[in-house]
Amino acid sequence: MATTLPPPSASPEPHAGTLTPSSPRPGGPPGPPAPGASAPTRRQLGVEAVIVLGLSYGAFGISSSLDLIKSLVATPVPLAKQVTTLYAPVDSHAWLDVAYQLLGVATELVPVVLVGYLLVRSGESMATLGVDRRQPAADARWGVGLAVLVGVVGLGFRLAANALGTNLELVIGGSAHHWWTIGVLLAQSAGTAVGEEVIVTAFLLHRLRQMRWGDGRSLTASALLRGSYHLYQGFGGGLANLALGLVFGRLFQRQGRVVPLVIAHFLIDAVSTVGYVELHGRLGWLH
Repeated sequence: MATTLPPPSASPEPHAGTLTPSSPRPGGPPGPPAPGASAPTRRQLGVEAVIVLGLSYGAFGISSSLDLIKSLVATPVPLAKQVTTLYAPVDSHAWLDVAYQLLGVATELVPVVLVGYLLVRSGESMATLGVDRRQPAADARWGVGLAVLVGVVGLGFRLAANALGTNLELVIGGSAHHWWTIGVLLAQSAGTAVGEEVIVTAFLLHRLRQMRWGDGRSLTASALLRGSYHLYQGFGGGLANLALGLVFGRLFQRQGRVVPLVIAHFLIDAVSTVGYVELHGRLGWLH
């Protein structure tokens, strides 16, 4: 049914609990919907966030936490002696396995599509999160710089966690490698980078700001969520990603652009996964 808008002279007062259009905060994501769009209430924004997280990283966080508990109480060996596999093979037939792996990438991106739909529904767009082509060179420079910095610090943190016995041994993929293995790993790295940064960093922080959460409180929630779904790696993996969430989240709150974070995340994951596959067995410390 078509909706009839009031004439320009009519300016009804907003209902209680309804967000009104506002100017973007300097250095942060734009405010709520553009004029003429129906502004969602804070409750509706909260429900949206819960649904998106329930279909993605919120559920992953619960599952990963249970995995860590299982490793601690149901396995009689120390964490450092246990193994967890990232992108584990799911079928012994190579062509079926690659099909399942690519399906996993596609399904991981479905909640991102949902985020885009919810933004449009509230009179916004992915550009609200900084997904646009306004400054590709600057985004690329920021992304590469972040990748180098975070990659070096992250490697040191992981080696320290392994030495302290707070991480499980992380294995990437299976023992069999094919001509498409690197391509699939790159696709998986891209899917993870887009999913995590758009949902856990940009969308969640943007919606929490619209719900009038303080930036510090929002940042803490986002970082804790990021840490939670990495707990399958052990305490070290969870803490390292919590710290990463604090850094990436603060950058988004200040700049309002998620593209550099996606680029950085992709480069970090791509180098670590492909590097593992190519160098594992040649470097004794690489585990």
